Amino acid sequence: MSKSLGNFRTLREACKDALDVRAFRYLVISSQYRAGLNFTPESIGGARKTVQRLDKWRNNLLAVTKEGGGEAVEPLIAKAVADFDAGMTDDLNTPRACAALFGLVKGCEKMFKADSMDKTGAQAVLDALESLDSVLGIFYQVPGREEPAANASDGAAEEEAPAELVALLEERIAAKKSKDFARADEIRDLCAAAGYSIVDSKEGSSLKRVGA
Repeated sequence: MSKSLGNFRTLREACKDALDVRAFRYLVISSQYRAGLNFTPESIGGARKTVQRLDKWRNNLLAVTKEGGGEAVEPLIAKAVADFDAGMTDDLNTPRACAALFGLVKGCEKMFKADSMDKTGAQAVLDALESLDSVLGIFYQVPGREEPAANASDGAAEEEAPAELVALLEERIAAKKSKDFARADEIRDLCAAAGYSIVDSKEGSSLKRVGA
């Protein structure tokens, strides 16, 4: 890239609002630090949709008012925290750590659907999320920038695979090419834990949300 050729964009130009700023941060932290980061409109768009899904999930937790009778969340939290820690201690494998977070998201979304989350459980999840987010830094107010208003297209965006799972899928493709089948199987299991199955076909590999 060269300033004289005009074939570059500044972060100020690329990140028009607070959601874009947070999406860029998420794109960076959910990518393997040893690999190059391909910053494209598609990649920032995918990260933006992921952050929107996380915001909605957190808001749903904050909105739980049911008193008692909820499903136990401790096993779900314990697994997410253990998987998150395993990812971070594995040479700062942030895609794996983010996949662990989405395992927690998936479990909670099932509880929302079944109305089996009570206020105590929701608070326990929020406490765990605060601990995980002290590392990731996803939920914060961007100084001097406003969040865009929600629109009708936001709901459809939630069906797309999170950016960190797309990164894991690319890592799995590379692992299979290098005959590292153990790692390929591990990535398949990580994606499954986050609610996505890997579909292999002649055209390549893709992610499909379970139940979609």
